Amino acid sequence: MLRRISNPGQNADNTFKAYVSDQGCCGKGEDQCKYVATFADGAVTAIVVKDLTGTNKTLSFTSATGPAAITAALRTALASDINGAAYEDDDNPDLRGILVEDLGSTIRVTIIGELPIVSITHAGGSQAATATCTEIGLCTHYLEYAGSATASFDVNNVAVTLDLDFATHTGAQVSSALSGAANWPDNSTVSTNKNTGTSKFEITITSPAENTFKLGGVKFARSACHQDYV
Repeated sequence: MLRRISNPGQNADNTFKAYVSDQGCCGKGEDQCKYVATFADGAVTAIVVKDLTGTNKTLSFTSATGPAAITAALRTALASDINGAAYEDDDNPDLRGILVEDLGSTIRVTIIGELPIVSITHAGGSQAATATCTEIGLCTHYLEYAGSATASFDVNNVAVTLDLDFATHTGAQVSSALSGAANWPDNSTVSTNKNTGTSKFEITITSPAENTFKLGGVKFARSACHQDYV
């Protein structure tokens, strides 16, 4: 997670870093949010953030292309003095502060932390970042299901009956039926692969940790729980 550094001048190689939010009674970090910006693949030259006064500040850097170079450029820029503050990724493997992904024709930059992100400046212009700030715990729920025209889909002990016949439905149609069900929970997504070799639907649901799912009376296996924002 990107966190505000207590002493912006501290050595970057320090084993133990001092962050404002760790300073006992008197330390207070800013609100934590997730910021996402997706734009056409190309060079990135700046990031616009809000400083401690709420004023936009542009942090420019040498043109960077590709996930590795863009990540390095952003890390350096955000660790610089931003009107009396600086920010650094605390290297939490479960909640990466800066993630840059090449999606083929587009680049997606995800930044999680205490610094408000306004936009990313790239070769095609400026892309505003979308912020989500409600912290939740998400888990992966997985089940391989043979299908049924009268499938009982149970969410938190509330069941509905769905037509999920294997012979007549695609994976996308199964996902649509599940997510469109009356008992489908908020902040949840689903993907389904139709495996013709095993004659089963491979269903993966990402949903808040407190939710439970059953299909045909069989409970989904839960794993990979992690913190996220919506």
